[in-house]
Amino acid sequence: MTSPVKIGDALRNLLKSLGIEKRLLEAQAAEVWPDVVGAEIDRVTQVVGVERGIMKVAVRDSLWSQELSLMKQDILDKLNGRIGQKVIRDIRFR
Repeated sequence: MTSPVKIGDALRNLLKSLGIEKRLLEAQAAEVWPDVVGAEIDRVTQVVGVERGIMKVAVRDSLWSQELSLMKQDILDKLNGRIGQKVIRDIRFR
């Protein structure tokens, strides 16, 4: 008889075996964007997509884009901290 396994661990192993764990974590990063950056930045941005660890974010204007570029490392740290692992390795503001 095998020992019991927590359902969370079983799901995590299933997602890994299917090769979709990283994609789900990338989607989670896009989902938590508003909470991580706050209401003011969320109003002027929109996550367009995440692919291979690169998050693409549309920004209302070039001034905000420049400001967010200066904040990029802090945002990356907060996003990955919220997810619990380094999933997002870069953010491209456009």
